[in-house]
Amino acid sequence: MMVSYDVEVDGSLSSVALVRSSGVARLDDAALWCVSTLWRNTPAIDHGKPVRSAGHRAVVRFTLDHGAQETALDFSWRGYGHLESGEYGDALKALTQSIAMDGSSGDTYFYRGLVELMLGDNARAHDDFEQAARLKVKLPDMADWTLLADWAAANQHPAVLTPPRTTNRDGI
Repeated sequence: MMVSYDVEVDGSLSSVALVRSSGVARLDDAALWCVSTLWRNTPAIDHGKPVRSAGHRAVVRFTLDHGAQETALDFSWRGYGHLESGEYGDALKALTQSIAMDGSSGDTYFYRGLVELMLGDNARAHDDFEQAARLKVKLPDMADWTLLADWAAANQHPAVLTPPRTTNRDGI
């Protein structure tokens, strides 16, 4: 899940809000409570004085085993969070680590391709979009398909993916 918040001059957080749900209301509520109650940040400094700063985001990850090794999915989620926050270098590192651990996720290749586009590396973005297509990526957000279509048009590349169709339970 992802939260947004502002950092006050004393390091406390305010305006804590849910950006992306974990899919479980109780976990979302617990994370919002934890962030707003327990977290502290170092405030920004302007001319030697602490100042309020707005618009921070953080990925909150829940685990049951504190000693468990991070998985490819953990790195993918971290990469998505960095991408949404505009932290493209960190996103690239996390998504690349995910792919190194398990190269079977088309979504991870797709999002790494988006990061590479943002960083101006069109050749690598092209390769990752092609790999995402080979793996039959299934993206839930139509905005992601729009980004891919824009990329395909800009690169005079034939559409490599078809947006998912909504079907009923009978597959119609």
